[in-house]
Amino acid sequence: MKIMNLLTDKKYEDFLSILNDQLNNVSRDIIHLDLPANEYVLDRLEEHLNLSGINADNILKLISNSPVDAAIFIAKKMEKYHNPEKDAASKANIKYHPFTRELPVGHLIEYLLIKDDGALSEYLKKIRIPGAKKYEKEIRKIYDEIGKTNAPAESTATSTPISPSCLRELFEHLDRKSMAGYECDHTFALTYKFLHHKKLPTEEIIEWLGENGAGCDCEVIFNVCPQWEDAVGYVSPDQT
Repeated sequence: MKIMNLLTDKKYEDFLSILNDQLNNVSRDIIHLDLPANEYVLDRLEEHLNLSGINADNILKLISNSPVDAAIFIAKKMEKYHNPEKDAASKANIKYHPFTRELPVGHLIEYLLIKDDGALSEYLKKIRIPGAKKYEKEIRKIYDEIGKTNAPAESTATSTPISPSCLRELFEHLDRKSMAGYECDHTFALTYKFLHHKKLPTEEIIEWLGENGAGCDCEVIFNVCPQWEDAVGYVSPDQT
């Protein structure tokens, strides 16, 4: 899928409506759906997609499965980093243009990469973000706060020791590693690392995965994922 096809897809249009609702909560600025996309920004986004290893289909899957979380992430970033009134007072030569429909794409690339250790750091270096380490730390904090806010309700809803959003991320993480050439060593090495990074109850979740048919990383994908992918909103790469 090309980026222009993404920007005109019905699911993307629906996501922009959700995002505008979130932006209304934190800012007076919303995305103007009646304005054309910025051609220069589109060219830059194509470059960023190539550098990230993310494609338009990945983004479409994200906004189909987790539209609200992704929208909250972008809105909180905009609240933190986009402050026209403050900037106008300190830098009189700054001119802000209206937000157009391509704006979320860069944020969604970061949202997808933030789930994979090291991938976001490498991407930020490639696109030469100023103060990349500080920026990464700040947006990871935003992402983690969203997960903590949603986790209790979701966990209760599914009666599992891991929230639907975190279980979906685990499936995505293991699938991504597998597609990158990782060969399972018949242990939970990747799963343990993921759970530890998320500060989740590791042993309890490993036990639950075992009860659902997994004895190692690859069996999480082969045995657990088919049982739970619909419940957590996960679409595996071979289904897209």
